[in-house]
Amino acid sequence: MSLRSLFLLALVCLSVGEAACSTSPIRGDAKASAVMDSAALRPEKLMEQGSTAFKKGDFAAAVSNWSEAAGLFEKGGNTGRCAEALPKLSQAHQESGQHQDALKAVEKALSLAHQCKDERRRAEALGVLGSIQISLGESERAQQN
Repeated sequence: MSLRSLFLLALVCLSVGEAACSTSPIRGDAKASAVMDSAALRPEKLMEQGSTAFKKGDFAAAVSNWSEAAGLFEKGGNTGRCAEALPKLSQAHQESGQHQDALKAVEKALSLAHQCKDERRRAEALGVLGSIQISLGESERAQQN
């Protein structure tokens, strides 16, 4: 098997792995599909609103938006997107001085990323965890992660 074929096979495997950690809409009638599309867009909109709020320094709004988005992703079974929302939520908590809440969110993100076998999201969560630990004066512990 050529190197190119192996690369393409690995790419397909990664794509399939990510799909297992997300949900796709169930096919049905047009009305049900429209309702599902609307519901699916809501957490995406909350993610955008959280990012905008965070950039403006409105960390309370970012916490609210990302927390709700993470809950909706989790409720909808979209573990991968939930694992993506939680480190952002953690950073907003950290900026608000809510270090324990930040730790809870990032630890849950790590657990979900591990569950999905998503190394990119796991690395992101570990980076956020290290940042929190450094801000708490736990630099030695942060280096271990």
